[in-house]
Amino acid sequence: MGKCVGSRRLLSFVTMLWLATSCATNISTTVKKDPELARIKSFGVIDVAELRGGDIVSKALVSGLRQKGFVAEKAQTAEEDSIRNAARGLNVDGVIYGYISRTEQHSWVTQGEERVRTRETATGTKETVTYEPPRLIINKTINVRIRALDSVTGDLLWDAEAEITDDIGADDAYMVEKLVGKILEELPHSSTKGALVPQTQENQSVLVGQHAPDFVANTIKGEKIALADFVGKKTIVLNFWGIRCLPCIQEMPKLESIYGRYKDKGLEILAVNVDGVDSEVMQANLVKQLGGTSLSVTYPLLLDEEFKIIDLYHLTVAPLTVLIDRGGVIRYRHTDYQPGDEVDLENAIKQVLQSG
Repeated sequence: MGKCVGSRRLLSFVTMLWLATSCATNISTTVKKDPELARIKSFGVIDVAELRGGDIVSKALVSGLRQKGFVAEKAQTAEEDSIRNAARGLNVDGVIYGYISRTEQHSWVTQGEERVRTRETATGTKETVTYEPPRLIINKTINVRIRALDSVTGDLLWDAEAEITDDIGADDAYMVEKLVGKILEELPHSSTKGALVPQTQENQSVLVGQHAPDFVANTIKGEKIALADFVGKKTIVLNFWGIRCLPCIQEMPKLESIYGRYKDKGLEILAVNVDGVDSEVMQANLVKQLGGTSLSVTYPLLLDEEFKIIDLYHLTVAPLTVLIDRGGVIRYRHTDYQPGDEVDLENAIKQVLQSG
């Protein structure tokens, strides 16, 4: 069992960063896998209402699975017994769900520091006393359990759990995200990584030549942005990226360079985060991922906490880059990133800008 020790206080950005860099390495995990798990390329992620924390776990699973190259579609059900029924119609290989257990232990400890105070005795005289003030410690332990089933046979393919303890008042959702991420490290990347979304009738609206779906999102600065704000005025690069996605992080400085060259010529870049987290968590994780430095980009970073935007664009693998002309029509779409891909993107941008 991992344990994080720190002072009890409000969870500020610094506290979140401390948790990200300290706790993440002390998570204990237990994983049981069936060899059949290797053939699973797509999952129905089920939010089970009767299971504690099922909504938080399912949200983290969707983000984590998609970043590892799996198709992940979310559904809901009331009871654990009806999980496979909830996945019907999703056309997936496996069904995955999870829940949490949570305990707290309270204890009083001295801080090892002495304080001095003056008090009045029974005789009316004053005396100086030295004492050690106690501090309340709340040790919170969260355990996440994840199970994956064959969507056809119902056979158990994967049974995993992870646990972490902290005493700094970390947000439950953030701790669950770290635990789910640690568990998913045991899951190999899907061989579908880099593949385009199947060309089904459901996703015809996200193909080249079709109109880009509109959306509204908040930036990490709290500003509200809609895609429609730029249609008719700008050529738009829509980039979907993840915190733990190394190709995404490698691509972003290249996008910043392109933005610097073309923003005064009518280009706007909107970067949509696919992790489903809020601004504070995202920035804390970014600082950790970048080795203590911040991400230096000037184009807007958007939050998609409910996965609505990535569902609109049927994202299965990050990064995904979509080029949209002034009329709102998708002119270019590329999945994954390899050094040199930015050259193709820049050439496509030049053509779209020139065509107006």
